[in-house]
Amino acid sequence: MLGLLSRWRRKLKLYDEGTQRAKEALENFERLGNTAGQAASLIRFAALLHSDKRLDAALETASRAMKLLPEQGEELRVCRCHRLLGNIYGAKGEREKAMDHFEAALAISSKFKWHTQSFRIHKHLAEFHLDEDEFDDAQIHIERSKSHAVEGTYDLGRVMMVQSSIWFRQGRLEDARSEALGALEIFEKLRAAEKVGYCRDFFHKIEEARTQGRPGFLKVIEMTAALQIFLGGCWKCWIDLLSEDITHQIHFLLIITAVAQLTF
Repeated sequence: MLGLLSRWRRKLKLYDEGTQRAKEALENFERLGNTAGQAASLIRFAALLHSDKRLDAALETASRAMKLLPEQGEELRVCRCHRLLGNIYGAKGEREKAMDHFEAALAISSKFKWHTQSFRIHKHLAEFHLDEDEFDDAQIHIERSKSHAVEGTYDLGRVMMVQSSIWFRQGRLEDARSEALGALEIFEKLRAAEKVGYCRDFFHKIEEARTQGRPGFLKVIEMTAALQIFLGGCWKCWIDLLSEDITHQIHFLLIITAVAQLTF
């Protein structure tokens, strides 16, 4: 809990500092009449507002940035702005508008073969579909996102955590655990403290789910195996006997009940 609070304090401090710097940069570019600089500052500011869940203000700021950008010559910033607007509209629940902006961003990044931008767009699309439990679509974008990431990099660790989340939501706990461990290893090597903390928290969540859910299933298997041994391995013979003798049926049910009470 203390670690989580500490991370939130750092985030709040960085948000305040980032907001102040973005505002100062915007004012400077406005005085200079530099529209490209204004747009860049507005995009950064909108991203901070989005992170702070101030979605209406983020949308207004990002839309203002887009109006300042020319159709040619600033394609990278246009791509980033479309991606940001996709995230904002997605957070507001306006799926159609979100998809329009994601597709526009992806068209630009694909045209110029910008792997970093393509990675981020596909990652956001994976998260976008995951929020709606659209696991197949989310998986498609996870695989595409991974294809733009370099082995052992921070970006790969990030997309591995999204993959882990997908498998966790699908109940594939062993796969989710393995992927989370892989991401944790990357972040530990890179000394990315915040992501290491997040990975550990999520890993504990997976372990809790495994403890609460999977052991019961394993115990049923173990109980069945134990009963087979107890019955001398003649499983079919005992089933035949049980079908004929009510006393044996009662004894058999008592055994199962007793074992179940001990294991669950």
